[in-house]
Amino acid sequence: SDAPSRVVNITSERGATLVPELNYGVDAGNFGTLRQDVFLAGAFHGFDYFSEFSRFDRQGSLPNDYFHNATVSANIG
Repeated sequence: SDAPSRVVNITSERGATLVPELNYGVDAGNFGTLRQDVFLAGAFHGFDYFSEFSRFDRQGSLPNDYFHNATVSANIG
């Protein structure tokens, strides 16, 4: 057939350490800009887990110039 085909492969990280890993990061800047990111990952008896939350906010310099974006991802195996 002449139909185009595409493949999208989305992978997320996996936990690999027996000790749970927790990481938090934050950045701030002009115009009320704030970015936050936190993840938790680990492994236990062949069971691995990874979860992440990210948020970005910007107030802007003009009225009604607000932007917000949040994402969540998880992988359990």
